[in-house]
Amino acid sequence: MVIYIDSKGNTNKYSTRELINVNIPARTWTRVYLDYLIPEIKHSDDKMIVHFWNMGGSEIYIDDLVIEAL
Repeated sequence: MVIYIDSKGNTNKYSTRELINVNIPARTWTRVYLDYLIPEIKHSDDKMIVHFWNMGGSEIYIDDLVIEAL
């Protein structure tokens, strides 16, 4: 899982969470968390990007993705 701020095409502070070493049982929904401290927003059109990088190539399912600002 990867999260970062895109500021006019440039990556501004990213954070990752590897799931390959997490003991997730097959065919079971599992909650996964990633905390991210949002850096200073430089431009009004900056975007927060969240994506999953599937390095293993096997099929993954993502459901009920929730992003909270605290």
